[in-house]
Amino acid sequence: MEINNFILEGSFDVGSESIVIGKRLANKPSLEIGDKLALFDIRSIYGLSTHHRVKQLHVTGLFHSGLRDYDESIVYISLVDAQYLFEMDNQITGLIISPESSDVSEAMYKRLEANIDFPMFVLSWKDKHRALFDWIQIQRWPILIIFGL
Repeated sequence: MEINNFILEGSFDVGSESIVIGKRLANKPSLEIGDKLALFDIRSIYGLSTHHRVKQLHVTGLFHSGLRDYDESIVYISLVDAQYLFEMDNQITGLIISPESSDVSEAMYKRLEANIDFPMFVLSWKDKHRALFDWIQIQRWPILIIFGL
């Protein structure tokens, strides 16, 4: 599932000083393509630090995934900008791997899980969204019964 498939306006351009945000999140302050947005690290603003990490970004794209939680809370920025904001230097806190088929995905998941030790861990999309899959499974039965009648 590529984020490019969910772009409603603009493009998925996450170069330096650009941001792609969910349409629902953009609606709250009425943001549009080309608008400027400031992101900052709350710890640097409210802490005792004299160096406040703030980054002004231009909205280059709006996406709609259909999942409210994503559309209201996820933004895409360049890795360099994120590392600056969170004082991560050359570090990352996670990696998302999107294989082309579910067969490859399952095999890759098992291999990664067997080779990665604490404090790192492997989490599949299905594991992360277990509540959604459980809800879908529960909703299947009433629909089958209604159509069956």
